[in-house]
Amino acid sequence: MKKTVTISLNSFIFNIDEDAYQVLSLYLDKLTQHFSKTEEGNEIIKDIEARIAELFGEKLSPNKQVINIDDVNEIISVLGYVDDIIDSDETSKSSNEEKKFKKKLYRDPDSRVIGGVCSGLAHYTGLSIILWRIIFLLFLIIPGNVGIVAYIILWIAVPSAKTTAQKLKMKGEKVNLENIEKTVKEEYEDIKENLRNLDSKRFSDVIQRVGHAMLSAFTIIFKALTPFIGAIFIFVGIICLIFLLIGFLSVGTDNIFYSEGFFSFIWLPSLLVFVTNYHIAWMLSISILIIFLIPLIGLMYTGIILLFKLKGNRYLNGSLVVIWILSIITSVFLIINISTGYKSVAFNSVSENIPVSSEFIYNFSLLDDDPSFDKTYMFGKHENKKNTHKIKNINELHVFIESRFFQIEKNKIKIRPSIEFSPANSENPEIEFRYYARGRTKYDARENIEFISYNYKITDSVVNFSPFYHINSQRWNAQNLRIIVKIPYGSKIFIDKSLANLLDDEDITGKYYKGELAGKKWISTREGLLIAND
Repeated sequence: MKKTVTISLNSFIFNIDEDAYQVLSLYLDKLTQHFSKTEEGNEIIKDIEARIAELFGEKLSPNKQVINIDDVNEIISVLGYVDDIIDSDETSKSSNEEKKFKKKLYRDPDSRVIGGVCSGLAHYTGLSIILWRIIFLLFLIIPGNVGIVAYIILWIAVPSAKTTAQKLKMKGEKVNLENIEKTVKEEYEDIKENLRNLDSKRFSDVIQRVGHAMLSAFTIIFKALTPFIGAIFIFVGIICLIFLLIGFLSVGTDNIFYSEGFFSFIWLPSLLVFVTNYHIAWMLSISILIIFLIPLIGLMYTGIILLFKLKGNRYLNGSLVVIWILSIITSVFLIINISTGYKSVAFNSVSENIPVSSEFIYNFSLLDDDPSFDKTYMFGKHENKKNTHKIKNINELHVFIESRFFQIEKNKIKIRPSIEFSPANSENPEIEFRYYARGRTKYDARENIEFISYNYKITDSVVNFSPFYHINSQRWNAQNLRIIVKIPYGSKIFIDKSLANLLDDEDITGKYYKGELAGKKWISTREGLLIAND
């Protein structure tokens, strides 16, 4: 049985065979004799012993607790011999020809500003350290402080390269005598340079201490406020969930826009059935509901975890994320499917002359006796007959039109037209009705124009416009009606106040807006409509 010796290397205890100990002692003596000639020799020896201790540790296992001579010879061959680094020229040549080894990710404490994460990533990836710092700075502008969170995670997860061996692995260089000596000498030169620039070093240390202090303060504050933050998350989530469900479930199918109450909500499924079929309308509505619902559930779930200090379920989290992503994909697919039915547009124009007035004065007002317009409208759901109201006069009709741009009546769509009064170089006044519609093809779009109907009445020089044009279909295909009233130069017009909400939103005169046109008498000129003096 071989005799064993107990030795200490870099504060680690090892049992080693006697013959292996003799070879190791001779090797270390040669290293000491060689490196003792330099001022950084002791540091080089310590790093070499630390590397030997690291390699010894890799050789040991539960079935092997003693270092033998084969282990020592293998480690010496890895580190190299003193004779290999005596000739500096040959060393430089062999170093340049030496292949790079696989890098390991460490934080670089020698080039750090805060934690050395960016400099470590620069060594590992081969990219510039400045580029990595710019990347993290750019991430700071992303909502949620993604850059800060990512940096803190890397700071905690990635170890710092403290030993010379770790620094060589970080750079992808072989851990041998030559590179250890080279690295230690470079570090000594850096120390001398830092002593010459002590103020700069102090500044870096101050930044590092501030970073550590901020991290510690953030951790303490977050832990102290965790229950409070959790309660806020739960409260906000419940409030938003209530509003979401009210908006989705509160309004019946007969009223798309409900504005007589404190809130105004859109019943999404009933709105979508006018642009697509029943099944797609409900599929899209449910998908959109889930898209908004899951983040609220996640917010409340996170609040419960923070408030009661529970452990999250990763399977539940993963399932919610998968469902949320599938809902987004489904919604996008269905929206694209619906939008293809509106890719083509068609236009048709119909004109009608207004009888010439002997006094060249024309009156325009609202048609308040339109037989196709039901003046009984509802507050809330149609089935509640107590919530009905009958429009009794033109003022109430004006208020109703102002609050209803879009109306559904017995599964028919009614929309306000837009009316523009335009001076024209012509002999007779004329009304041009411009009809627009969309469809999957040009043919479909032209057919959809045929579903538009509009009532108006011309009696001598008096023109009455209906407040709504009708789409005689259960599907809305972007039908639109624009009415252009062309007034010959020198003719006068009177626009009744009842038409105020039908006038075009644009400044059609160059001087006046639609609210100023109604209730006044105007004269048509080349410069636009001007207020008539008489």
